[in-house]
Amino acid sequence: MQPRSSVSNFRPVHWFSKDEWKKAYLSMFGPQSNEESKKIALQILFVWKARNPYLPSAIESTLGLFEVDLQSPKDDSLSDVPDRLLRLMYSSVLMRFINHTLDDAQSKKLTLLQAAAQMNIPDWIISLRHEAAHGHELPSLDILKNATHFALNWLHDRYWFPEFQNISNYVTKSPINSFKDDFSNLLNLHNSFVVFQYPVHNKFRISDIQDNEIKIGIQEDMKKILKRPIKYKTRLSFAQNMVIDIMNKFLDRSGSVADRDLKVCQLLIDNDSLFVAGDAVVKSGENMFKELSFGCIKLWEPILTLFHRKNIIATLFNMLIEIVNNNEDPPKLKRAAAQWLKEISFALNKCRLIKKFNITSGVKENTDDTNQNLLRQLVNRDPKQKLGLTLDLLHGVPSELTNANFIHMVVVNVNPYLETYVKEFIELTDPKLNGAKHKLLHLVDIISMKNLQSSSRDRIYTLEDVTGVQTNGHSNMDVSPETNDIEMVIDNKLHGGTTHPNKPSIWQKSTGKHNWSSCPIGLLPWQNAETFSLFNAR
Repeated sequence: MQPRSSVSNFRPVHWFSKDEWKKAYLSMFGPQSNEESKKIALQILFVWKARNPYLPSAIESTLGLFEVDLQSPKDDSLSDVPDRLLRLMYSSVLMRFINHTLDDAQSKKLTLLQAAAQMNIPDWIISLRHEAAHGHELPSLDILKNATHFALNWLHDRYWFPEFQNISNYVTKSPINSFKDDFSNLLNLHNSFVVFQYPVHNKFRISDIQDNEIKIGIQEDMKKILKRPIKYKTRLSFAQNMVIDIMNKFLDRSGSVADRDLKVCQLLIDNDSLFVAGDAVVKSGENMFKELSFGCIKLWEPILTLFHRKNIIATLFNMLIEIVNNNEDPPKLKRAAAQWLKEISFALNKCRLIKKFNITSGVKENTDDTNQNLLRQLVNRDPKQKLGLTLDLLHGVPSELTNANFIHMVVVNVNPYLETYVKEFIELTDPKLNGAKHKLLHLVDIISMKNLQSSSRDRIYTLEDVTGVQTNGHSNMDVSPETNDIEMVIDNKLHGGTTHPNKPSIWQKSTGKHNWSSCPIGLLPWQNAETFSLFNAR
């Protein structure tokens, strides 16, 4: 089994294990093989073909030759199949055997006879093939049977027996772990190129990296992936895009992996990931990561664009929403998630505006140059669109992110970081919220207590403080204009039921003869349900 050029060094085969392969081999060519065992082997080969129709050429030829040979009885006079039909079947499988066997040799511009000589196939087999393909009469049944037995023996000596001596089981990791490990390796290599482009390092080429061990490690990793070395003078941004291209092909091949998108996003936003660290890698202090820098955004733009094109961006969006709503996640991670939600929403709104302004008319091919050209046209209409993250402008906004129910679900889950991304996020709604948008934003401000000014006082006033005013005739509180409600109570006591000596008040002092403890909720002691007008109104 030859390795193929991919992240894995092995390729899947048609047989479940070496024991299954050996059972097929011994049933066909073993010392105890007979007609019944060959029929069993034939059924095994059919199972392999059902698993994957593209059998190795040696097995494909063996299957055809055995299938026809088992159709023909040893005594031709007892056959129910007409002689001409048998000869036609033998001729067909022999031609396929020659074509499969000599296909690679002929690609080297050799004649059929020259190619056959290199493969130790005698001339008479080639002549028989020509006669079957181009002659007016098919070769005799005896000659065709002899040629078939030669072909089976040749396949045994050239493929089956050498494979029998060398075949072994290779037990792979589970597909889930294998996928995660392979993509994690690619992501780590990608992140290496990203981190050295951050301002704290400010490297331009691989050769600019001062740590020789890191440089050697990067070169070895790239060699494993590309199957060729990468030069030290390669720009880090170019190497980063090379890894993105490999990720693109890898994701195409892994489309059938269960929960692929979820696994990819989990790797990207893992707690130790550079992506969620953002600018924190170059900042420190309590208030780090209040905003993503433009440079940081642009460094992560290629991989986020890949996620957009592969329809993974909605999964990433939902996962970031879960982070900001999760009380157990650290604040640093929540701040990062909120900022990325803002940037991704802003970028997706660019896609919406491209469609709204009908800028895509006449665009035939979706390339990076096309994306840049569309962005320039969009900036001409709205200069602020030059800022922030830009994704694939032709790919559009995922439908699940434009659903009003989804917007509602996000907004009602109040968290301290909601105001960071909600303005850009609600712009994705389809249909547009229009007038309701400003009300919704105002509601978010109220819920997040953005406009409430905290009191400069730390003291908490209690019922005893008010009682002290009523019983002692003076205040034992440090009252200021900030405590308007308490000031009203105090003025009410000092000025005989008015908030100001010269102004009437709706508030009057209770006589103290009413039993407030037995009063129903919603009624005053001198009111009752029968006479109170609100209860009688219908």
